[in-house]
Amino acid sequence: ELERGDYKVLGGVRSDEQEAAAIGQKAVDKARAQLSNVKGPHGCPVQLNDPAAEKKLLEEETWRAERLQKVEQRAKSLGLRVESTDEIEASNESADIRLQRRVADA
Repeated sequence: ELERGDYKVLGGVRSDEQEAAAIGQKAVDKARAQLSNVKGPHGCPVQLNDPAAEKKLLEEETWRAERLQKVEQRAKSLGLRVESTDEIEASNESADIRLQRRVADA
């Protein structure tokens, strides 16, 4: 997320020693324990400290992009207009209701 600009590190990055001095070693250990339980994004449940996590995430994103292309081609073959992410988010409808409405309209 940092590379994508989703998050911003305020005040720079501190070394482990600086962090322990600032907030205490107990707090650092607690944060590490909590972060070790965090899994990756929906559909790609990898541990964040897994050495292969970056590779697994890249494989998942590649698979999703390929799947999206197939779905878009299928929608076009059925005569359905492919909606953009912005249109979907602006609709304020749940995915189920939106899908039901689009199928009923087709």
